[in-house]
Amino acid sequence: MNDSTSSCLIIGAGVTGLIAANILQEQGVKVTLLDKGRGVGGRLATRRIQKGVFDHGAQYFTVTSPRFWIFVEEWLNAGVIAEWTRAFPTCQGVWSDDREPRYLGVGGMTTLAKYLARTLDVRLNERVISLRAENSGWQIRTEAGLVFNADALILTPPVPQSLQLIQASEIYLPPDIKAALSSVTYQPCLGVLVLVSGKSRVPSPGGVWCNDESILWISDNQQKGISPDAAALTIHLSPLFSQAFWERSDDEVLETVLPMATPYLGAEIIHAEVKRWRYSSPDTFISEPSLAVLEPAPIAFAGDAFVSPCIEGATLSGLAVAEQICEMMRI
Repeated sequence: MNDSTSSCLIIGAGVTGLIAANILQEQGVKVTLLDKGRGVGGRLATRRIQKGVFDHGAQYFTVTSPRFWIFVEEWLNAGVIAEWTRAFPTCQGVWSDDREPRYLGVGGMTTLAKYLARTLDVRLNERVISLRAENSGWQIRTEAGLVFNADALILTPPVPQSLQLIQASEIYLPPDIKAALSSVTYQPCLGVLVLVSGKSRVPSPGGVWCNDESILWISDNQQKGISPDAAALTIHLSPLFSQAFWERSDDEVLETVLPMATPYLGAEIIHAEVKRWRYSSPDTFISEPSLAVLEPAPIAFAGDAFVSPCIEGATLSGLAVAEQICEMMRI
């Protein structure tokens, strides 16, 4: 039987947190999401610069599992996602041969995040600074001085950030859980957003995988269909390049990257800037879709470092952690 008095706080309003929140809310749980950012979605990130619109985080997603397809079918029917293409070329002119649908957010990847957040209580610009187990539940304090209380807690940020918060709050975790979380490492990603004055030379359908030592991926958001008024290019740099240039200034990054990208720009540069993703892609993964502990109060960890570093993996992790919390609270 549903207990409408049960409550859960979720730190992080990315895909995993949003999915978990929706499922828990459907079960009658009072859910509040806290996120330090200005918008929902995490790497479902879309930004407008002048007349250009850029997807600068996740570029698209695919479907491999029946459980994920249930979500995707709903999103398709709601009109918030659409098929982009079934293959991309490489910089060497070779096309991928799997021919599976690649899906995009209609108007930008953030459209999907906003759809998932539409009925939720999401508090943005709220950085959590401390956790405390109290009366078989959790008390959370934010940098702004706000205090939140709930029966259960889910942490969905990049694992090192979650562990920092746990350690700063002196929360005990069983050795096996702590060891599993501590084993997760991430690769950084530098991105460059370029607005050009005319059509780009990015090949159809608007994305190309380079996978070389410097440039990983280039997309033309105008061809993608989300930037109708301007050619807006997203360039993702390789993990090797991103690591080497992480401490360099934005100007140094641009001075190095833009000449390499010239064959794809096709027109005069109007604007260029750097985007940094410190925790872009997990190097190592936790084999379970989520981890949970009942004591000192119900707490669980989930996100894209659990099983698979993609939108599908983040969604299934959100589903799993919501099911765990329901079981722990006997809902």
